[in-house]
Amino acid sequence: MRLRYSYRYIFFIVSIYLFVFQNLITEYLPIFKYFDEFFALLCLPIFVFRGKLKKNTDSITGLLMLCVLIGLISSIIFQYQSLVPVISDILIFCKFFMICYISASMWSENMIDRYKKSIKTNIRIIIMIMFVLTALHYSIGLYSGEIRYGLLSNKLFYSHETYLAAICIFLYSLYLISSNKVLDIYVVALIVILLSTLRVKAFGGALIFAAVVIIVCGTKKRISFDKIIVFGLVLFVLFYNVISYYFFSDRLDMARGQMLIKSIQIANDHFPLGAGFATFGSYYSGEYYSCLYDKYGLSGIWGLSRIFHDYIADAFWPMLIGQFGYIGCIIYMGILYKLLKKIQNSFNIGNIYMYIAKMGCFLYLLVSSIAENSFAGPIAISFAVIIGISSKERTV
Repeated sequence: MRLRYSYRYIFFIVSIYLFVFQNLITEYLPIFKYFDEFFALLCLPIFVFRGKLKKNTDSITGLLMLCVLIGLISSIIFQYQSLVPVISDILIFCKFFMICYISASMWSENMIDRYKKSIKTNIRIIIMIMFVLTALHYSIGLYSGEIRYGLLSNKLFYSHETYLAAICIFLYSLYLISSNKVLDIYVVALIVILLSTLRVKAFGGALIFAAVVIIVCGTKKRISFDKIIVFGLVLFVLFYNVISYYFFSDRLDMARGQMLIKSIQIANDHFPLGAGFATFGSYYSGEYYSCLYDKYGLSGIWGLSRIFHDYIADAFWPMLIGQFGYIGCIIYMGILYKLLKKIQNSFNIGNIYMYIAKMGCFLYLLVSSIAENSFAGPIAISFAVIIGISSKERTV
């Protein structure tokens, strides 16, 4: 009997629900904490089954493997960490691109178009569930939150407001490509949820997507690189006070600012390849507490201590500079440029909403990298699904 839905689509929609509700499921099934890692590892059997990488991903994959090689060489030379944290850190470092590869291998724009109505219905259900939970949060105090700007923030069942903000961006991207609507009652509900997080990156995310939608829908053309640069400068000016507070403050107890300063010192002291995997700014450098935090006087800063190290993986570029040095950092910038170019080349006047979704997700990750470990953190995983969707048809 022929199935109403293809296996690829069923896998897609199940994955969407798991990405959105992973934090909630983890409370009852702790093993789901590692769902995104398990998901990323699916790229290995897919790679073996297909036999080779797609031609248009070779340059990105090659540069990524070069970064991994740099990290491995440094790990062997300095031996700051044992094999387990090094391997674990490699997985987290590559996870975003592994899931991009899975998405490109499994799902296509044609599949999205074929099941648009079903995807739209499922996203609407998720949005309304989250909106009702948000209403309950503010009416009966369903979830905990912190006071920001004199208001109670909203994070629902997520461990931090930033995850809820990222999920809102993810859901908007999916709704955009399945409904071809940039604004309706469901989008308004999503905007309310997004802004209720009261995070600066949420406000920035809303501005990013608004700008991309206005430019692309208004011109029917892809966004030029000079417009991206100008938009980045505008965001920098708008949020300069926040950026300067975290990174340019004279205070010695500011985790992000000190991480940036010390990453440069580490890159200088370990020139030219950095200190290696799981040594600085990454999740496993905190879980397997790196000796560099003691060596460079960071272990006494709130959020960077051996007991409480929640802020260690709170910025992306210090991790790159510290672990891979200047050479690795430059190579990774080349990777991001190649990815941006790939998104640009995917522009199709017949499906501008897919381009808007991909570009919006990429720019959000790029801007978020200032204040969190975006491309190597949990928020990047769902975005990788959107960015990786292929323009080529996949068989059922």
